[in-house]
Amino acid sequence: MRLINTKKGNQQLIRLVGLTPGTRLGIYYADAIGSDRILYTEFAVGNIGDYNTAQSKIVLLKDYFRSVSPLPRDIPKKGVLRIRNPDSGAYMRFPYWSVNRASNIFFLNNAIGNITGGKDLVEGREVFIPFVEQQIVEGSEISYTIQNDGQDISVVIRARKKGYLPMQRIASASTYMLLNQQIDPIFEPLDNRS
Repeated sequence: MRLINTKKGNQQLIRLVGLTPGTRLGIYYADAIGSDRILYTEFAVGNIGDYNTAQSKIVLLKDYFRSVSPLPRDIPKKGVLRIRNPDSGAYMRFPYWSVNRASNIFFLNNAIGNITGGKDLVEGREVFIPFVEQQIVEGSEISYTIQNDGQDISVVIRARKKGYLPMQRIASASTYMLLNQQIDPIFEPLDNRS
């Protein structure tokens, strides 16, 4: 795979080519310029009331590392919220179909309780928002344009396919990289077993 990240005005284009079906791909905001760590504390769950309850399909966020009101322009118009589970510490996946940047509200595809097992969200829990998080079904290329607020940002790219070692790369403006998939020596495909 090759990453092409170019800067045009306040936009950064990420283009990944050479992807194979079945690859799970994630592009995330890095916690610092040049870092290889995902910023897991971008935002926090807002107050519980009309929003953030098990019955609601609306999530309200508040400041954490990044500020809200309005939300930064690089937040995808539709995508996935990753919210930390207070019990397990894992990040739950909440797909959303729309966002209101002025009010920090995300409109979910399903009720919160469908994902949390009937529980409300917990105010202050960490939230991060992937630029892209999907499995490649067909085709071999993904392009995504980040609309930022005028500053360079770094992203972490992670790709994983069953039977291959995970890949991770960091990118900032005007970077060209090659992401090579390597066969995982621990994984033995079923069709190669005797």
